[in-house]
Amino acid sequence: MPERLMMEDAALAEDARNGSAAAFAKLAKRCWTPLYRVSWNISGSASCAAQITERTLLAAIHSAEPPPFTRVPFKVFLYRVAATFEMLFPAAARMTAATSFGRDSMGT
Repeated sequence: MPERLMMEDAALAEDARNGSAAAFAKLAKRCWTPLYRVSWNISGSASCAAQITERTLLAAIHSAEPPPFTRVPFKVFLYRVAATFEMLFPAAARMTAATSFGRDSMGT
């Protein structure tokens, strides 16, 4: 990732942490597709992947600990949050998806 984009992601994330809805929307739009892809590979379910992606973005922004922007790109940080979320709450994520949406688009 180019240094410029990494710094822009860090600035957007900090603005989002400080309450900027526009910064969060821009960051979410930029990170959604790659994060969803990783979440789908982790969960194997379209509905779970969408929930993991959404929860990951929100958790990263509302975390009590600031993201390690100086050490890793924000997207890599998000991938780590998604993987941790799936490891800690796999049953809860799947149950919520199953009860909220009936059956996911993968038919499982």
